[in-house]
Amino acid sequence: ISANLPMRNLNWHYRSRHESLIAFSNQRYYGSKLVTFPSPFTADKAVRLCPVAGVYDKGGSRTNLIEARALVADLVTRLQSPSFRES
Repeated sequence: ISANLPMRNLNWHYRSRHESLIAFSNQRYYGSKLVTFPSPFTADKAVRLCPVAGVYDKGGSRTNLIEARALVADLVTRLQSPSFRES
């Protein structure tokens, strides 16, 4: 900052094993605006890749209908799960 160099902040961080490791920096330096993702060590909340056969319509609607349907189907399954209602 004192050298007058341009500053860039992180927008997101893939969460560490323990949320507390990034929570302090997020609050102190990023005003709690840093987006974090669930730890890969918490299997029920981890971000994971789920490939689908859809194709992104780059030159047209800029959508992927097959991927959208797969995402909604997964979301509905999770919301209907008894374990979701218990948490």
